[in-house]
Amino acid sequence: MYKKTILLLSTTLCLFGINLPKIKDIATIPQNFESYSFEHNISFEKYQNNFKTKYFNPWEKDSNVSAQIFSFGEKYFKNKTHFGDNKQEITQSAKDKIVANADTEHYPSISRNGVTLRNTDCRLLPTAKQFFLDFKKESGGYPFDYMQNSMIHINTPIKVLHYSKDKSFVFVKAPYVAGWVSSNDVAFVSDDDINKIKDVKFITPIKDDITISDEDNFISKAYIGAIFWQDENNNIFVFKSDEKSKAVLRKITSFDGNKKETANIPQLPNKENLTKIATELYGQNYGWGGFLQNRDCSMMIRDFYTNFGIYLPRNSFDQANNNKEEIIELQGKTKEEKLKIIKEKAIPFATLFYMKGHIMMYVGTFNDEVVIFHAFWSIKTLNKGRFVIGGSFVTSLSPGIELAEFDHSNGTLLDKLISMRILGSK
Repeated sequence: MYKKTILLLSTTLCLFGINLPKIKDIATIPQNFESYSFEHNISFEKYQNNFKTKYFNPWEKDSNVSAQIFSFGEKYFKNKTHFGDNKQEITQSAKDKIVANADTEHYPSISRNGVTLRNTDCRLLPTAKQFFLDFKKESGGYPFDYMQNSMIHINTPIKVLHYSKDKSFVFVKAPYVAGWVSSNDVAFVSDDDINKIKDVKFITPIKDDITISDEDNFISKAYIGAIFWQDENNNIFVFKSDEKSKAVLRKITSFDGNKKETANIPQLPNKENLTKIATELYGQNYGWGGFLQNRDCSMMIRDFYTNFGIYLPRNSFDQANNNKEEIIELQGKTKEEKLKIIKEKAIPFATLFYMKGHIMMYVGTFNDEVVIFHAFWSIKTLNKGRFVIGGSFVTSLSPGIELAEFDHSNGTLLDKLISMRILGSK
């Protein structure tokens, strides 16, 4: 039965342009989420109660970003060698020009409530230039633009805190990240509109990469994890900008021509909804920091749980550690001890596994083997090499271990597991 399911799924994915990586896990472990056992009594209610508060946090009067965080990008790139998209080293004078444009000595130069008008890249410094480490390494060249901090969805509340010298970028605080975005991608929101919006319902796409339009005029692409506002008459709104960069409410008339492409937040965390969203995120290209509007491990996890009214931070460390009461430490335990704890306590679709730099979602077991869903770039191989996966797939905790070039000295995901965080309660 499983072989037939896998064969059918593999054929379907190929027809839709998804080429499955050639590792044993993805060929033999069911990639169909409905194949896994499920806890029907998951409750996310305690997170849902403060979801709106966290989402609207940038609009609070005292919402700000410390000078230390603001200057992180400048310090991060100092005295390091980077390469541009032409594979040539970026000169120090080019770096100095970008840093000077940040106008650090005058930070913060403004404090106004705003909103993103479209999906926008959040950068560590005010530049759209790409910064790569080493094109000779799979984890140093494309798609690892180290200037990229995150992608911020359209219609996200922000606090605008600073302008670059040339006014082409603004430094903003979003609900889950802070950094530089293009000035053209933001508009300022009035207090009156903020008061109107704080009482509306939240809706979110349940399909990825859908088109939203206004009376047949294209507005933007929208992705799972984006949030839109719905009033008591079921009208759906986003903001647009007038000629003075003031945000004006704009009614959406179409989500790919079908409002069934959206759902209210929070959705019920039942098997149908959880597997539906996971299936939409499955097989997508990996995108470091939201590079090219693709997802890395933590962005995928964050967007997934947004549907169910769970606010999560943007990076993997914070996602795994921002509620100590829910964390079970695994570091220092043997493989056998880790597996025993996981099988006894982990809840499918409601447990996060964490290792340094990576976050994964537990989905159950297959043939008594722990199975996870995660977005990952590659598997380390001998001689500092990489076997590239570049997407979001279902695997065991030792993907690629059967490869002749697998770097056993580096260990498996299971070896490197630090902790697990249980979000759902029984």
